[in-house]
Amino acid sequence: MDRIRQRYMFHLDNIRRKKNITIKNLCDGICDDRQYRKYRSGENNVSDIRLLEFCERLGISSRDFYYTLNEKDEYDFKILKNLYCLLVNKKYTEAKVIFEKSFRNSYLTIQNKRLLEYCKTRYRYELKEYTSDQTVREIGNNINIDKCCKNEIFDFVDILFLLLLAEIQVKTEKIQALNQLINILNHPDSLYLSPEKRDLIAPIYANVSIMLGRLNKLEDLLMINSLGIEYCIKNSFSKSLTKLYQTRALALNKLERFTEADEYIAKSISNSISIESSQSTIHLFAQLIKDFNKNPFEVLNEYFIRIKEEIM
Repeated sequence: MDRIRQRYMFHLDNIRRKKNITIKNLCDGICDDRQYRKYRSGENNVSDIRLLEFCERLGISSRDFYYTLNEKDEYDFKILKNLYCLLVNKKYTEAKVIFEKSFRNSYLTIQNKRLLEYCKTRYRYELKEYTSDQTVREIGNNINIDKCCKNEIFDFVDILFLLLLAEIQVKTEKIQALNQLINILNHPDSLYLSPEKRDLIAPIYANVSIMLGRLNKLEDLLMINSLGIEYCIKNSFSKSLTKLYQTRALALNKLERFTEADEYIAKSISNSISIESSQSTIHLFAQLIKDFNKNPFEVLNEYFIRIKEEIM
């Protein structure tokens, strides 16, 4: 089975259904219905000449066929990216709607399919539909865990599966996947990322920082955290900065570097006010009070006064 040819047939069949043309009418004089279904299932590979005949019957040019095929891939990725962001923000009810309504009759590219499998695995793990052992097995079905922990080049889906594995391992104080993530984030050249996928990596810096905090590896946390802040500022990914600033403040506070901790408390609440919803800022405000026993807005005001004095 040629997966690319099958992908062509899925796209062709989507066009057929949108135009309300039956398989019988589409195939009339070209091939029989049974052969068409074999093309669609991947049992037989459709030829370029046969594709052109189908396109002519559908009233589209071959150029339009391939153009809309690429458009569909981009459209699928946008839906998957939205799904991923919903999971990151723990909006599981909204994520469930996408799972139920999207991708039922859609042929995905290999990479988009892998991202969908990650989202499904993450969703089921978060909702406790999968145990930790079941989740690790699912991760193993999508990446070679042993090999992935030795690779030198990674794509963004590899990183997402490694992150989920690290979160599970850290609960039992295993750090194989976490160490690999640290190595990857320390050497970003090992990441194979197209521009539209770079923002998917931003939350990983925050998540790795949180795991390092749980293991009390505070110096490692500060190092990765600095790289994450630099990455987000350089690429204008402001959303992940709030959590990075908050995590950095916690580490600095544990290290009794209180003035520096106050700076990042101030930056965390300021960033949240700037770009996040009021509800998110209220939640952060309450969390900062709990973590530091300070009023974040008072800390923010003191930070502004200090900056003003430095400028003046």
